[in-house]
Amino acid sequence: MQWYAKQADYTYDDFVTYLYEDTTLPARPPVEMPSAKYFEQIGTVAMHSSLMDPKRISLFFKSSPFGSLNHSHADQNNMIGISAWGTLSNSPGLYEVLEAPPGFVFDGFGGVKEAMYLFLGANAKIIVPNATGTLKLRRAGSGAATPSDQSADVDVI
Repeated sequence: MQWYAKQADYTYDDFVTYLYEDTTLPARPPVEMPSAKYFEQIGTVAMHSSLMDPKRISLFFKSSPFGSLNHSHADQNNMIGISAWGTLSNSPGLYEVLEAPPGFVFDGFGGVKEAMYLFLGANAKIIVPNATGTLKLRRAGSGAATPSDQSADVDVI
């Protein structure tokens, strides 16, 4: 993080640009780090052509074991692609708006109108059976990403 923090201007007062910086550590570039990482517990994969190249291509894939519970609703099984030239793939999809079911608490929304939630997420970049979308408010809508080959030259998920 020390090396990454030195790459851009940021201020400690702005939480949007703030990066953790441990000044006791040397600022080393991430040459020893893998260019891909699978976060198994949350079902997220991050892949980069090169961590050090500001013109890199990055792909992110989410297939969460939590299904459509929590924050794993509309982007479940979705791929996002980003490059220095712009966004390659980031369509949020088509959504079905649902009222909050009885007994289901949405904290922080402030009212019934604001308690509407989005779930379907069916578009060309989301892998769903028969274009049915994510199962609503169910853990049964879970997914899994499985790394099959990770090396210095190629990463296959």
